[in-house]
Amino acid sequence: MTNQKSVPVVWKIATRNLIEHKTKTLIIGAIVAIGMLVLILGNAILDTATAGIEKNYIENFTGDVILSGETENGIFFFAMEQMRSGDESETPITPDYFEIKEYLDSSNIVESWSPLISGMATMMFTDEIIMPTQIFGVDIEKYTVSFPDNMEITDGRMLEPGEEGIMLSPAAAAMFEEAYGHKPAEGDTIEIMATTDRAGMKIREIEYVGTFKYNNSEINPMLGLTCITDFSSLRSMLGMNLAAETVELSSEEESLIGGFSDDDLFGGGLFTDITEEGEARSAADILAEISDRSDVEALYLEDSGEWNFITIKLAGATSNTAAMKQFSEDFTASQWDVQVNDWLEGAGTQAQMSYTLKTVFNAIIAVIAIVAIIIIMNTLVISITERIPEIGTMRAIGAQKGFVRRMITAETFIITVVFGLIGIVAATAILLGLNASCINIDNMFVRMLLGGSELRPVISIQTLLLDLIGVVAIGVAASLYPTVVALRISPVTAMES
Repeated sequence: MTNQKSVPVVWKIATRNLIEHKTKTLIIGAIVAIGMLVLILGNAILDTATAGIEKNYIENFTGDVILSGETENGIFFFAMEQMRSGDESETPITPDYFEIKEYLDSSNIVESWSPLISGMATMMFTDEIIMPTQIFGVDIEKYTVSFPDNMEITDGRMLEPGEEGIMLSPAAAAMFEEAYGHKPAEGDTIEIMATTDRAGMKIREIEYVGTFKYNNSEINPMLGLTCITDFSSLRSMLGMNLAAETVELSSEEESLIGGFSDDDLFGGGLFTDITEEGEARSAADILAEISDRSDVEALYLEDSGEWNFITIKLAGATSNTAAMKQFSEDFTASQWDVQVNDWLEGAGTQAQMSYTLKTVFNAIIAVIAIVAIIIIMNTLVISITERIPEIGTMRAIGAQKGFVRRMITAETFIITVVFGLIGIVAATAILLGLNASCINIDNMFVRMLLGGSELRPVISIQTLLLDLIGVVAIGVAASLYPTVVALRISPVTAMES
């Protein structure tokens, strides 16, 4: 047989052999088709879940990249998760904030960014009704630019830039109504207590502004318990440093303050100071005038740069890996001790669990692939053993070892491709049916794993091709040992059998 004719002859003989040995062909083909079906369905559901989780977390509150202070125990957006992990350390403050601010504003790979303070506090409605809650302190202007569609205002209104106030979660608003018998309204105050190592116990009353809920809050139960307040109020509760500046007084005010004693201050005595209009002013009047300074209030609301995290949305098609590498190099060059984190590190255990599940699934698929290789290999060995006379005769009339090797490989290739395509068609039909059905998921744990409340798996052509290539590779690998067995058969032995 010449090389020119060997290729079509090999495929012709391989096809004939598969048809003649239908039982063995169907056994191997069924294994391939079922394996392809499971592989595609599993990967489609998990890929859809991880893509949904990534999209929801990035668009809701983590951004693509998270900057933080250096920490050895990982970063925690949610204090409750930090407590569960056994980490009792204070959430670090991101250093060099104002330098980083200038850097991010000038970076061409940054679309938007928003700083965040994260803390755990207790809302005290009455002596009997209290509620631990997660609170985010934000620069509301930057926050709504970075996450424009991440929440829905269900009552009241949105916090305004430069305003002190708190937006309650649905759970906190329900607790307020249980305590006071009516829904919270603008002007109501919420008494909040926070205890930290740096500041001890602090209590503040913060005015209610509105009630909101995070979109897709089912991906993480902590989102449904999170309230949002202005950064100054949360800094005060957590004992974070506020901007400090000396208030300058006029020479007249200084002379007046230095001119009276404690008895004058607290004994109700009057100053002899006379205004231009000829009216006397008391100590209380002067102190009220000095303390009621708009610049003091502005100073309190000023951004002093103490933030736990900076969330970054990347521009265009910039990859997380490339952006994180660039940030790390630039921060190191500038000697900023800033830790660069992927969004998943701040997303919490629920999101990380889904990615772990995907890894476990792929490990199970790898084990199944090994088992499939062994089953296919044994089936091929049995098939070749039954065809010893046929192979021996072929060798006797001039077929070389290379021809036999190509024939067996061609048989395996045909089986894996044909039945692999059957598996693809079956899996695609099932996926289309699931998409059309739009199955609603009631179980909270499954919602967290799948990244949403609906099961609508999708799959790409690229994934289908990769799965098919993988199955073909498994088939070819399974044919290696049977090929060795076939090549050991001598023509004489085959003819005698």
